[in-house]
Amino acid sequence: MGVHAPCELMYAIEPGYKRFVALAGADEYLVGISNGSNLAKYPSIVFKVFIDGKEAAASSVMRVLSLAWRFDVTIPAGAKLNSLAAMDAGDGSREDFADWANAGFVTQP
Repeated sequence: MGVHAPCELMYAIEPGYKRFVALAGADEYLVGISNGSNLAKYPSIVFKVFIDGKEAAASSVMRVLSLAWRFDVTIPAGAKLNSLAAMDAGDGSREDFADWANAGFVTQP
């Protein structure tokens, strides 16, 4: 899922969901169009996972060409809502294009 920070995606948690997993990172479209001129500063994104409004996991500041951040979040019994947030890193949202990849829920066997 490609988004522009700040952005929040919300998903209902179904019974049987045990973990949320995903890869997250800055979209690399800038590499091809900017010839590297913006790579030092833009984008700068922080990814967060919330369970029922409480922060469950967060990335460091992600930039173009950073390795993807791996999320593997345990879902507590009785949880109802999973939120994925892509946020600017405190310097505005210029070119903060963010990608969530291979995102999904792991169920019990």
